[in-house]
Amino acid sequence: MANPQKAKGDRAEREVVALIAEHTGIECRRGKAGHARDQGDVHGLPDVTVQVKDYVDVVRAVREGLDKLDEQMAENGDPFGAAFIRRRGGEYVVCMRPAQFFALWRETQG
Repeated sequence: MANPQKAKGDRAEREVVALIAEHTGIECRRGKAGHARDQGDVHGLPDVTVQVKDYVDVVRAVREGLDKLDEQMAENGDPFGAAFIRRRGGEYVVCMRPAQFFALWRETQG
């Protein structure tokens, strides 16, 4: 029997890939599990590192998602990052640190 937590994470990553495609038209792909360099869960969104979390404890998901996102953004050299957190019932919220949000906002003002 497959690991149920892995299956849950895989499903969440597929949902985020579909969500990004629906809203941006950009076809992203899931990252490769076990890769020596952890570059995020979803690849293909230019200049953005994406982390996906699907935990019952949303506070833990935000904390761990943002911490992992910081590491992955540094690894990728991406200026922007977002943690997609799946809430009970399937709705996603997108979390980022204030510095990332304001960097994104400044980019849109040019």
